[in-house]
Amino acid sequence: LRDSDQVRVCGVLGGSGSGKSSLMRAGLLDQLENGMAPNSADWRIFDFLPGSEPIKMLALQILKFERGEGTGSRLTELMREFQSDSKILDRHVAAALNGQPDQRVVFFVDQLEEVFLSPREERDAFFNNLVHAATNRAGQTILLFTLRVDFYSNCAENPKLAELIPGHHLLVGPIEPGERRKAIAGPARLVGCEVEQALVEVLIDESG
Repeated sequence: LRDSDQVRVCGVLGGSGSGKSSLMRAGLLDQLENGMAPNSADWRIFDFLPGSEPIKMLALQILKFERGEGTGSRLTELMREFQSDSKILDRHVAAALNGQPDQRVVFFVDQLEEVFLSPREERDAFFNNLVHAATNRAGQTILLFTLRVDFYSNCAENPKLAELIPGHHLLVGPIEPGERRKAIAGPARLVGCEVEQALVEVLIDESG
């Protein structure tokens, strides 16, 4: 995510239930919100599921950023802009952060595989806007995502995405029982509490 790399992208790939989203939210996003990077505590973070209408979901994030919730004609206008120009997202972020060079906008796209439920033209517009914004040398956008590993090959359908992902992701394996115990009981211990061992075992059995 270093600006010196000119690529502000990080993904977490793994199987279903491997803890990808939790790792991103409780790990990287939490650290950014607590000032891991210079000024990152003040960065705007947008966490969303793309669903089968990714362009609509992306446009809604911009509306929230610019002036709160928005719908109607402005939403339709934004969606058309995204579908016609891959540089629109980068321009909107630049306009919203005008005069704040140390600020960044973070888009966390959880379950990126959902985008492949949309028509090819729409998903290409979605990917192209995010990739351009996160790789433009002068840009201020950071792209974070999770992706089910069985959809990895689908990314080859979009040349820009296919070029970007291989060098900018972390692959996580399945969570073993010992790791599940730590995930369940560890946060409680950090705040001085204990979880009943019997409850831990029940949760491990049910999560399996």
